Amino acid sequence: MSQPYKLADHKCRFVKIFPLYSPEIPDELYYNPGAVPDLTDFPYPLPLAASKYTCEAYTSDGARWLGGEGGLTRVDLSAERENDRIMFFTVDRYLADDDVRALFADGEIIWALCKTSVSRIEMKKISCEEKAKLLTAESLRYVDRRGMISNQELDEPRDLDSVKGDTQSDNDGGFTAAFAVGETLKYAYLKRKLGAAAPETLDAKASAVRAGEACLLTLNISGRGDGFPARTYALRSEHVPDDGLFYQKQADGFAVCLDMRASRKRGVVGMKVKCDSPVPDRLAKLYRDLGYEDDDVIYKGDTSSDEVTLHFLNLWFMYDHLCFDDEELRSIVVSSCENLLNHIIDNGLVVRELDGKPTTWGRWDPEYFNTPIGWADACLNSAQILMYLNVAEHICGQKEKWTICRRQLIGKYHYDDLPLLHLDRFTHFSYAVGNNCDEEMMYGDNMLAVVAFYGLITLEKDPELKKKYIRCLRTWDHSLLREYNPGYRFLCMAADPDYPADMDGIAEWFYRLPVSRIASPMKLERADVPVRIGWGGMTKTGWLLEPDETAITKYDRDPWQLHPMSEGSVCSVESCYPYTFAYWFGKYNGYID
Repeated sequence: MSQPYKLADHKCRFVKIFPLYSPEIPDELYYNPGAVPDLTDFPYPLPLAASKYTCEAYTSDGARWLGGEGGLTRVDLSAERENDRIMFFTVDRYLADDDVRALFADGEIIWALCKTSVSRIEMKKISCEEKAKLLTAESLRYVDRRGMISNQELDEPRDLDSVKGDTQSDNDGGFTAAFAVGETLKYAYLKRKLGAAAPETLDAKASAVRAGEACLLTLNISGRGDGFPARTYALRSEHVPDDGLFYQKQADGFAVCLDMRASRKRGVVGMKVKCDSPVPDRLAKLYRDLGYEDDDVIYKGDTSSDEVTLHFLNLWFMYDHLCFDDEELRSIVVSSCENLLNHIIDNGLVVRELDGKPTTWGRWDPEYFNTPIGWADACLNSAQILMYLNVAEHICGQKEKWTICRRQLIGKYHYDDLPLLHLDRFTHFSYAVGNNCDEEMMYGDNMLAVVAFYGLITLEKDPELKKKYIRCLRTWDHSLLREYNPGYRFLCMAADPDYPADMDGIAEWFYRLPVSRIASPMKLERADVPVRIGWGGMTKTGWLLEPDETAITKYDRDPWQLHPMSEGSVCSVESCYPYTFAYWFGKYNGYID
């Protein structure tokens, strides 16, 4: 792009829900039900049938608000962007129940009286950078768990101050790495714009370093001494969910595998693995400063390619932007990168568990590629391992072992060609299991593909291989171009200057992402959106809905799916990284302003 796309200030939904008869609620709401709206000859489809609307009000910005049985609709036919002309507000995100009985306009604020509660909704104009700051502040205050930024549960619905603080995610390491990359690029951008000593720049650096150190801790916390990466970790006082392999570190220098469903299934309950390799003091401070010791740590194993791929991206960005004046951090980044790659190579291109077997999804070996599942995974995983080699050589310099490995992967096993087969194999696999292609898509793979090809292409020195890898990236168009996610588009644009941008669609994504990541679901029933029932009973929309009218998720969910009410919860809050990762990557690389 020759010039950055200018993002405009835009109206966002700021919502607060009150119990009935709270003192903050204006009396006029209770005594002003309003007339039934006349929707004869209304020019647009509405989210509810016209007969469902029973009340209306006009705010001072000229918007018409329609309430009724099923939710609340905002109408502004003069809105510059067509997608802003009809907006839908319903349970659970904007209303506690969807029986809207009266409306009262107070300037630009609308009050909606529902059967069991009242919603106060303000459409406030802010900039995209202000939104990034709001979202980051929410994550740092409520989602942060010793530097890890993934998600947290709440004890009370919509009450962020009731955050539990000990919620774990299966992919804590990967999700935190994505957050850390966004914070690192924010720091790099502000340093360039404001200078290294500006308070805002220093705040961004501190946030990036903290998240980066949390990621490095997961790469070192097992203490196995062989580069084995943990998915996440808990402390003795925290809840440990029964959803994987967990190891309790002990004072005798060994960690014992806890009795969980996964460990019983694998037959490793009570097995011990050494944990006497010291955790760098700088990283251990994240829990030692809270009064905990190494034998208070319970770490999670069975680590997958999801975490590993995002860790390599974060190690790369930390090395390039955070280590120039911090030799201690640089040393930890270099050793962590080298140990992680050596673990994979020394164990036959797998992450290997204590029982000598590969982890479930941490495999890049030719033997796996010859299995039915591995045959489909080979096209992505081959690109991943080549990306790891590129990143490690960028950080640590060339190593003979790595050179031999790369030569064998490309020369003997043709890992450079496998990614070209992605679309063909994906199509064949989908039909083999009886699914349409759009139903078989694993949306978590989109981020892994984008990150892998971004690193593979950007760091590749051979111009012919670079051209080939760009062709490999384009075999993912069928999935990546189904949405306007800038977290995908910007990395693809950086890797391939000819990649389709569609900046208007990207801007709309930034404008319509909600200002809070409370993971409230949205109601399924809408009269204005065609749907179809797909595999497993999933309801798919006929076109993409705006992000503020769909589920609050990370990058790993289908944006075309109308998520059921049980997907997400007003008793949980997600990381801000889907917005901040994309926003700061775009700002730093000059795609947006």
